[in-house]
Amino acid sequence: MGTTLVDLENTYTSGVYGKRPVAIVRGQGATLWDAEGRSYIDCMAGHGVANIGHGRSEIAAALAAQAQRLITCPEIVYNDVRARLLERLAQITPAGLEHFFLCNSGTEAIEGAFKFARLATGRTGIIATLRGFHGRSMGALSATWEKHYREPFAPLIPGVSHIRYNDLKAAEAAITEDTAAVIIELVQAEGGVHSAQEAYVQGLAALCRERGALLIIDEVQTGFGRTGSLFACEQYAVEPDILCLAKSLAGGVPMGAICLGTRVMESGRITRGAHGSTFGGNPLACAAALATLDILAQEDLPARAADLGAHAVERLRAIQSPLIREVRGRGLLIGIELTKRVQPYLEELCERGVLALPAGPNVLRLLPPLVISEAQLDQALDIITDVLTGTSRSNQTAEQAPAENPEVALLQSMLTIPSLSRQEGALAHHLVEQAQQLGLHAYVDEVGNFIASTHAELDARQPVVLLGHMDTVPGNIPVRIENGLLYGRGPSMLKGRWPPLSVQPPVWPVRLPRPIPLLL
Repeated sequence: MGTTLVDLENTYTSGVYGKRPVAIVRGQGATLWDAEGRSYIDCMAGHGVANIGHGRSEIAAALAAQAQRLITCPEIVYNDVRARLLERLAQITPAGLEHFFLCNSGTEAIEGAFKFARLATGRTGIIATLRGFHGRSMGALSATWEKHYREPFAPLIPGVSHIRYNDLKAAEAAITEDTAAVIIELVQAEGGVHSAQEAYVQGLAALCRERGALLIIDEVQTGFGRTGSLFACEQYAVEPDILCLAKSLAGGVPMGAICLGTRVMESGRITRGAHGSTFGGNPLACAAALATLDILAQEDLPARAADLGAHAVERLRAIQSPLIREVRGRGLLIGIELTKRVQPYLEELCERGVLALPAGPNVLRLLPPLVISEAQLDQALDIITDVLTGTSRSNQTAEQAPAENPEVALLQSMLTIPSLSRQEGALAHHLVEQAQQLGLHAYVDEVGNFIASTHAELDARQPVVLLGHMDTVPGNIPVRIENGLLYGRGPSMLKGRWPPLSVQPPVWPVRLPRPIPLLL
């Protein structure tokens, strides 16, 4: 991993992102390379941005050609490449969506959609769903369900409420004469990879029409072939009043689009000055989007996603492992629900050369580029199978947490709680009690770290345990004994799957990494 590169980011970044110990510098197709030249199979696609894959020469050529002609052009004048993209969007989006506002991201698309909905209806209420994710700016965040995203920024936008997903009766009770719009994802990608039921979506659309509310469908992640059709709403035979698009629209170049239906435009309230964006619809992004749409059509990537997704789901469902609770998804948006927290398995996949994503605390999400080869996909599935069945750990010695070593047994059984659960302190003090019963000297320091050590007079080896901030330590802590050494997930800068951690008194690094699962 490029140490200088990592140090630069760690020094100057805002610190709001939890980063993996990987420095990616190049990509081609569904393969990524780090600063040391190691390759990875990409099952993240930049959180769904790289549907057409990395390193596309068509996108590079379109950007280079447009940059030589014109880079920026505000919407107060007309532009050739923007006009062609607007026409193309009208041709490919579901019937009734013939007017578009171009922006720069999915969150911006959601924010604008709420404004257009309130303006078109003259109402203020927005109804979203449990487990939904729509972005992190103030309006989009108000519709996002997860409390740990929302609570630090309260109070948010008033008039936003949440109802159960796939529950039409809940919608019937919630939609009133004050409701401007209901917003849903057809697949809740961030919220566990849950798909909407067809009867629910069609019933919700009818209910919105009947009560004068608008139906907003968020296809920021599911759009442009991801689920096996160009847009997921095609599989539901539903025409949204507003459709939000972004991520893979421009092949990796930042771009979003708000697609406006007949009911919005015929309200007569969408007037000049109602919304705006300095960079929205800029010629560079429009050129990249046109090239992206050509690739999607020429290579029939939606059909490819359907075929490869069915193959992947079939293989994953055939895995015999008590760790797997359910496999679900549409196209190449796949979730593997586990019986345990997912983070340790994501870390092991990364070590084995597969980059995947979480979708909640216990769901492993696969989101590869739609151009991934079947051989690459099978290689990734082989590695996933090994990791989830424990095959990759089959060569470990039998000397794992022996019964006569209760300290190690305690470490193996430690479970942590999600960030901002407000239970981290209680858990830390519970661990102190357990450790003290084992004869360890244990306490919680002033910043919440659980620290334990043997008394010097009882054991000359003096092993020390430091468990850094409880909310950063995911899942079970794997530890084992081999050749007199205790092994565990040590500092992220150490090489190897099981970096040895000496039972001798530790020499602490200058800066401890986060998270700090186990240091001895």
